[in-house]
Amino acid sequence: MNTVVTSSRKFVFLDLWCALAGAVGYALLYLLVLDRFGVHLYPVFSPRTIWSVLSWSALLGTYFLVYHGWNEAIGKWSPLFREIQGPGQPII
Repeated sequence: MNTVVTSSRKFVFLDLWCALAGAVGYALLYLLVLDRFGVHLYPVFSPRTIWSVLSWSALLGTYFLVYHGWNEAIGKWSPLFREIQGPGQPII
């Protein structure tokens, strides 16, 4: 919500890419290190379950949905905050 209030800049592809890179990096840590040591923090994401492909796909899809959803919210609500503040005044 802070992005909507304080900035009218929409997210760019780099923002999505960085978020996905962080998610993939953590997924690799989970799958290659923690899962091998028997640390099962998220059983539904374990490659041994039948639901793992669906779970990983839903997780990545959620990143895209949140990215586009927040861009819509920023585009819709940022002009409203600029009108409340008045022209030329910073949005705090």
